[in-house]
Amino acid sequence: QLPSKASHGDIETQAYECEGKVYVITSNSATYDATSRINLPAACKKGVAKVLFEDREVAYKGWTLEDNWNKLSRHVYVIEPVR
Repeated sequence: QLPSKASHGDIETQAYECEGKVYVITSNSATYDATSRINLPAACKKGVAKVLFEDREVAYKGWTLEDNWNKLSRHVYVIEPVR
């Protein structure tokens, strides 16, 4: 497990490294939509995260990713860190 934290109290995060990629699993436990910044692990300084199960990507920089969550929803990000 790697360190990660959301700026919004209702967004839960867990980060893991597997086969050289970082997976950040997030969920919104609130019954309303939310926007949050996710502090990423040290290996994730700048780049683009693929959002699994969705047809989109999210850019991140300065070890921070920002996104929107619908109520009671989840996002799973896959990041290939630059080493």
